[in-house]
Amino acid sequence: MAQMFLYTFITIYIGSHDSLKQLEIDDKTKKSDNITAYDAMMFPVIGSAALLTLYFAYKFLDPFYVNLLLTLYLTLAGVFSLQGVFTTILEPVFPNFFKKDEYVKTFKLPNFIYKEPIVFNTNKGEIVCLILSFAIGLRWIFYKDFITHNVLAVSFCFQVI
Repeated sequence: MAQMFLYTFITIYIGSHDSLKQLEIDDKTKKSDNITAYDAMMFPVIGSAALLTLYFAYKFLDPFYVNLLLTLYLTLAGVFSLQGVFTTILEPVFPNFFKKDEYVKTFKLPNFIYKEPIVFNTNKGEIVCLILSFAIGLRWIFYKDFITHNVLAVSFCFQVI
């Protein structure tokens, strides 16, 4: 019971602290997220459709494959959130590896999908953090131990808050 309270307190504290840093950055760049009335109206519709799809998947498909798909999906979400946490932690320690826009690649999608070119930029530090996070994700897929699960889950919570 104490472990659960400790995880909860630490997760909320760190996530909130990082969220305040993001607010300062957004204030400087005048960037904000706006939710329209249409977005608010569509949220329960899309959520209901997702749950209905999951219900039909369990009803008509083999549960092994549904669980495998959900495991892979949630593991990928955990891997990318853990990469964000590692980047946040290691960037001040190794600033030379986290040079902005070190590798830049531009992709052009068909016009009916997206008209503007998509710019993908990364650096050595983010790639190393992604490889480390991917190794932890593979450990979770093969061993399913609680420590790896908690690392992925808490990193996901840090990114969501």
